[in-house]
Amino acid sequence: MIMRRLSTSIRKQDWFTVLIEMLIVVLGVYLGIQLGNWNEANRNNARLIGALERLEGEVRTNIDIANDLVAIIEEEQDERVVALEVLRSCTADEAQMDALNVAIASTIRDYAPSFIDNSFSELLGRDELLDLLSSEFRQVMGGYRGRLTEDQDQFNTNFNLMWMDHLIRSPLVGVDFEGEGGSARIVLATDIEEACADPRFQVQLLTTVSFIMGLRLRAERFVEESEAFLASVESERDAL
Repeated sequence: MIMRRLSTSIRKQDWFTVLIEMLIVVLGVYLGIQLGNWNEANRNNARLIGALERLEGEVRTNIDIANDLVAIIEEEQDERVVALEVLRSCTADEAQMDALNVAIASTIRDYAPSFIDNSFSELLGRDELLDLLSSEFRQVMGGYRGRLTEDQDQFNTNFNLMWMDHLIRSPLVGVDFEGEGGSARIVLATDIEEACADPRFQVQLLTTVSFIMGLRLRAERFVEESEAFLASVESERDAL
């Protein structure tokens, strides 16, 4: 309709009307483009909020995974202390031998956590979302993603190294098929005097226990770093 009026005005050489109608056309096109950009910006903002919420959920899940690992390791911590004391003194009463066997059995648990990082890939692969984040948060996110990858690799490496010379490889360790609750468990298959006389057994026990305690310390540090990053995610999301 407006183009028909514009053609009529040109034929009549009504230049003032032509100017007004051209301005209307230009303004309409401009507003249409701006409206499209505004709608796209709103969609990207909603996508970013969703991505940050998913990232927040994954960080919380990873914190739970690390806390569960710490809790598992702490379950037999007292028994590990007793086990090392038994090896030092080379004497043990029945309760101490039970503690030693609990410590030995605990060394075959799965201490290799698997963390989640799907949302990092989603965010880092979409420039239109990254552009909406503050530069400070992008820096924090990049640093945390690097530490997450490093920690996952180090957990796996330490776990594999522990098994290279694990206590279970000692010929002094066997299986008790009549353990607590009728379930089989790994135990010391000889007396404490023979175990103390075997330096290889002592090294394997100490090394295995040390690896487990190292995994616990790394998990505790990971929780602290993840909680700090989680606060940054929440702050960035709330600012959008």
